[in-house]
Parts: sequence; C-alpha cells; structure tokens
Amino acid sequence: MGFSTLNESHLDQLKKQFDYLIAVDTNTIEKPKRTQGCRVSVCASSAISQSLDSLPADVQSQPVAAYLILDPGPTVNPEPLGWHLNISRLTTIPALISKRVGVIVDSELGLLPDINARKIPYYGEHMLPGNMTLIYASSDKPEIFVNQMLKHCDAMAELGIAEFRKSAPSLLSRLSGQKYGTAICVPIVQKKQK
Repeated sequence: MGFSTLNESHLDQLKKQFDYLIAVDTNTIEKPKRTQGCRVSVCASSAISQSLDSLPADVQSQPVAAYLILDPGPTVNPEPLGWHLNISRLTTIPALISKRVGVIVDSELGLLPDINARKIPYYGEHMLPGNMTLIYASSDKPEIFVNQMLKHCDAMAELGIAEFRKSAPSLLSRLSGQKYGTAICVPIVQKKQK
C-alpha cells in the first residue's frame, strides 16, 4: 500500500521518536457472535520496511503477518492478543532489538499511557518491551500517516474474515495453532497465485 501524501510535521515527529513502525489491527465477526461454533477474529499487521530516517517519497506498507484467533473467551478483547502475537514475533528479530519500534493500534486508548510507562501489562502478564511504544490511531480517519497504516491492516483483516466465512465447516477441526488461555491462534498463510 502506498501513501501519496504525508503530513510532514507528523512524519518528522515520528522520525524523532521511532526507527520503525508496525500497525496491528484485529477484526472480530460480530454477527453472528459465534461462527462455526467459535468466536472468530482475524489479526493483521503491516510495517514500513525501511527505517523511518530513510523513507522514500512513495512510502510502502508491507503485510507482515496475519492470525486467525478462535475463541479468546467471551470477555477477552482479542486486540491485545493480536498485539502480543506480533510483538512476540518482533522480539525475535535481532536487528530490531536496539531499534525504537512504534506499534500502531486502535484499542485500549485509556490504558496506553500506563502500558507505555510499563506500569501495567499490555496482554496477560506481558509487559511491553523497552524498545516499543504503542501509538493510538484510527482507520476511520485516513488522512494521517499512522491511520493509513492501520486502515491497511483493517482491510487485510476483513479479507481474512471473508475467507474464513467461505471456508468449509470442517476447517476448524483441521486447524492447529498456539494456545493463549482459551484462544487458539493460527498463522494465516496467503494463497499462492496461479
């Protein structure tokens, strides 16, 4: 996804605070509440692959990962679980350990200051890594750079939900993934183009 216009002061501010940006969005099937017997969410993430200090004029956001999240529990917000899936993956990349990473999200606005201050966990008992900061954005207001990144993730998550809705009911019995509490999280692999 390309971004044709960047609010330069906004981008300059991001460059001062971060080396890299990743956006994470999780969408949940709301109607019906249970699909194929499960509460279903899809988390998608995208990132700017270049360091922010060397961005080209035509910035590209690249898909990073997508996860199917099944049955996170009736009171669990699947958004922080989606953050955790992506943050856990980012912490395994040696080149990012010493870099400042902005993680763009659209949930838990009131908790973000305490999560960023490492006063409370961002998911379960997991504290935000020291090199990461959660940045609030909204896909509903695409005129700002971080919102455009989030909108890209929102669109990818909606595609994942659409694909899940088309899947055979037997799909769930064939899935295996990582368990987090009551949730099963399955990486989504893009279909090969013929």
